[in-house]
Amino acid sequence: ICVYGVLDLEEFSPVPDKIPARKELGLPPGKTIALYAGYLTKRKGVYELLEAIYRLQKKYPKILLVMCGAGPEETTLRRLIREKGIENIVRMAGEIGPEQMNKWMQASDLFVLASHTEGMPNVVTEAMACGLPVVASAVGGLPGAIGDCDGAILVPPENIDELEKAIVKVMNDNQLRTRMQIAARKRAEEQFAATRNARMVLDYLRKIVEEKKAKQKC
Repeated sequence: ICVYGVLDLEEFSPVPDKIPARKELGLPPGKTIALYAGYLTKRKGVYELLEAIYRLQKKYPKILLVMCGAGPEETTLRRLIREKGIENIVRMAGEIGPEQMNKWMQASDLFVLASHTEGMPNVVTEAMACGLPVVASAVGGLPGAIGDCDGAILVPPENIDELEKAIVKVMNDNQLRTRMQIAARKRAEEQFAATRNARMVLDYLRKIVEEKKAKQKC
């Protein structure tokens, strides 16, 4: 069996209005917020993501990239943001506790993960449970888990052009974004729910025990 997540679908859920969450977190109400959450290291593709957002700023001045996390690249990223003059479209939120992560997702419009390598990141399943369209690199377990899902767009790793195009595609099309929101939540309900996956594991273990008992009788 393949189990991709053990999510609490009530904690990680869409909200009808993002304004209260943005107000609580000090985020601007009129921006289109792209969220990154993870360790700030090169293998997470943080520099490619920053460059993609930098390219978008003139066409989409309302975009805001919020980067939640800490790591060895944090100081360099902050310096690069200053050097590029994009403090108005990139916000470094620092390390966020897991009990607060759902609020940042509920305040955002899409989730972006440009990793070079991955396993199957929980943060992606959490974002989808919150109804966020996902733009992510096609690495690790992501193609198997969400490659066929209309709530996600997967791009080649370390490819800034394709990353930028995918973000633009989601931002440009309100109908597409709405369809992706619905599809993302549906995938979370079908494959990532804690109760569903716990039941699946228990059923699998029960089957193994029953098969072993049957062999012993023979």
